[in-house]
Amino acid sequence: MDEEFDIVGVSSWLDRAADQLDKLAGLPSTMLVLITCLGIGWLLKAWKKFPNAAIPVVVILWSIVFNFCTMRQNVEARPVLEWRARNVMIGFAIGLVAWGLHYWVLYRLENIPWLNRILNGKNSGADSSAPLTK
Repeated sequence: MDEEFDIVGVSSWLDRAADQLDKLAGLPSTMLVLITCLGIGWLLKAWKKFPNAAIPVVVILWSIVFNFCTMRQNVEARPVLEWRARNVMIGFAIGLVAWGLHYWVLYRLENIPWLNRILNGKNSGADSSAPLTK
């Protein structure tokens, strides 16, 4: 246990990882956080045993943690505490946007009968117009 934790190495690795995330299809890391939030929310909604009321909490917590991990710190620009607080608030806002986006846009898409049949894997039947969210 004589090995010391190399904070500089971890910091440079995180900077390189953030650079790669920023380059991913030209999207900024905040957009990547939003897309992963939507995906996680949709997967949790499809998991029947997971309570629907907990999905917004999980999505918001995920967005805070993932945003915090993907944002690069500029030491000269702002103090560490301010940087942390800013990224937590941005992550919280992204989680709320993802939740609202799902509620207002994706919910309406799920209620389109032909799209709902594709998402539910139903080819025919009287129950084929039931939304995915029920």
